[in-house]
Amino acid sequence: MAPNTRNQDLEKMQKDFAQQKKDFAASVESMFTMRTAMEAMSKKIEELEKQRQLAIQSDDDHLTTNKLTKLEFPRFDDDDVDEWLYKCEHFFTIDTTLESSKVRYAAIHMRGRALKWHLGYMKSHDKAMEDILWSDYSRFVTARFSVTQMEDPMGSLKSLTQIGELEAYYDEFDLLLTKVGLPEDCTVSCFIEGLKPEIKCPIRMFKPKTLRETYALAKLQSHSNKALVRPSGTTANY
Repeated sequence: MAPNTRNQDLEKMQKDFAQQKKDFAASVESMFTMRTAMEAMSKKIEELEKQRQLAIQSDDDHLTTNKLTKLEFPRFDDDDVDEWLYKCEHFFTIDTTLESSKVRYAAIHMRGRALKWHLGYMKSHDKAMEDILWSDYSRFVTARFSVTQMEDPMGSLKSLTQIGELEAYYDEFDLLLTKVGLPEDCTVSCFIEGLKPEIKCPIRMFKPKTLRETYALAKLQSHSNKALVRPSGTTANY
């Protein structure tokens, strides 16, 4: 073989080897880049899955308790719907509950007759719970379970009198007060009128303006009256 031919073959082999080396290096770099991208994608998928699981857990927890305050949603069977609705409104305010979630919250915390009523209500209205306004729902549940609609809370408030301890009278007065709308001066007047004479007469002289002030004065007078009573049951002479 001529020297020139051998030189040409050698040069060709060297070029081919250099190209193969270059192609191999590029292939290795491409594989490394692909591996890095796949690892990054895998981490991203894991992160998204963790976020999804946390979101699911958060939604489950949110249906029962508020995430920050751990406020429990009130349960309801068929007893004292007015008190239950009052607690619901407080929960919705603190929880900043969406309008579309309110009926669902209420439904999963119903029991017994209340749950049966809810099922009948949903069937008769033929709507998704997300489409039912809370104002409409609460009006219907009140009409079904409220006993105050057949009572006269204003009359009961006016005729209420203290028989036992002051605290028991205040609790009963406060419960009736939630069922009526009275201006502050009328509320104070009704509260004083129902007190025992030995408490009512002294605090009238102070002319209290608010129920809080009136109750504080009544409590002081009640303690003062008890302090004047001897163990034998007779009062001290002054």
